[in-house]
Amino acid sequence: MAELFEGIKINGMTLKNRSVRSATWAGMAEDGRCSMRLIELIADLAQGEVGLIITGFAYVNHILKTRAADLVSMSRPLIREPGLVRRWKEGDRKKAKCISCNQCFQAARSPDGVYCVVERSVKVKKKG
Repeated sequence: MAELFEGIKINGMTLKNRSVRSATWAGMAEDGRCSMRLIELIADLAQGEVGLIITGFAYVNHILKTRAADLVSMSRPLIREPGLVRRWKEGDRKKAKCISCNQCFQAARSPDGVYCVVERSVKVKKKG
């Protein structure tokens, strides 16, 4: 348990401990933008000494342009579409194909590891 409270350095970024709050939809955005409630939640997490806080989605370009954040975290969409960032960078801004069903995390317990269950079932149906 002591290791949880030890600092760690990741790519030049020093964290005071090893606790991480992953990107989670909190339902506190207003029209896709950060609300005061959401800002207060993140501040509370920081004051509670969470080592790394990865925020959820809310108008990513606006947040990055205003320097309210330096990074963007995505998990499930990148499991479904590993090339998603490249697709968006190349100008195809269609919504990610991920439907946020969380089945990929159930698959993580299988010998195959993490994979998109929906994508795999689509490929199986196309082959059959």
